[in-house]
Amino acid sequence: VATLHAIKNTERPVRLISFEMDLDLLNFALEHSKELKYLEDYEDIIHTLLNEKTWTSKNINWELHLGDFLDRIETVNHRCHLVYYDPYSPKQNEAMWTTACFKKLRNK
Repeated sequence: VATLHAIKNTERPVRLISFEMDLDLLNFALEHSKELKYLEDYEDIIHTLLNEKTWTSKNINWELHLGDFLDRIETVNHRCHLVYYDPYSPKQNEAMWTTACFKKLRNK
């Protein structure tokens, strides 16, 4: 949502690709969007993304890929220019902090 807010007035085309194994936290956030002020005005976008696995505006294309990142990254044919890396700590999600994972990211 922070990215959408930052790029909402850009004229350049932007592709966002999200990888998620579990949508429970996002669904929880939507259910509490009034309390979580940062989601206000983005609820419809997120509902569309959840239901259709994609959301598009005049210059933004947001894709949602469900499943394990290490498997799903191989299916994306787009080069990454910016990565928000939020896989928790190495203690909680060791596989996301391996050399093999970073090599997959670099090759995208």
